[in-house]
Amino acid sequence: MPGMDGFEATRILSKRCKTCRVLALTVHEGREFMLEMIDSGAWGFVTKRALADDVVNAIQIVASGGQFLSPAYTRFLVDDFRKLSAGESITRIEGSVPEDKKHLRDLSEREIQVIQLVAEGYTSEEVGEKLGITSKTVSRHRARIMEKLEINTTVEMVKFAIRNKLTNLI
Repeated sequence: MPGMDGFEATRILSKRCKTCRVLALTVHEGREFMLEMIDSGAWGFVTKRALADDVVNAIQIVASGGQFLSPAYTRFLVDDFRKLSAGESITRIEGSVPEDKKHLRDLSEREIQVIQLVAEGYTSEEVGEKLGITSKTVSRHRARIMEKLEINTTVEMVKFAIRNKLTNLI
């Protein structure tokens, strides 16, 4: 999203419109992203991998005043509940997001798609074919990704993708 990320947009919308309910649709499947989005004012969190029927269901639930989390996120709640039940503490510092996650938030959806395909071993030409863009555009995306992530090699990009669960390689 140009100019601001989804967290900031959600915060602004939630402050300006008390009756509005935000349902986040995202590629991110991490616990910290879910928690930060909820902290920002979202009423629901759906992964882009969700089926169309599930997205429609989420929209209906949130629009009618409910809350919705895709099954991909409910595991975090169950894990936290189990920790609390076992007497363990759950720590989360307000606003803390690991450094990789901060960089991840700076990337556009298209840049994330490029990283995913590069991590899966596709060449720039193949990435371009899959995304319907030219290999020159893919190269520009790769250059911006490397600049944003402060990395210099494709290997570092693949490591970033693995650490941030942008690929199912591991």
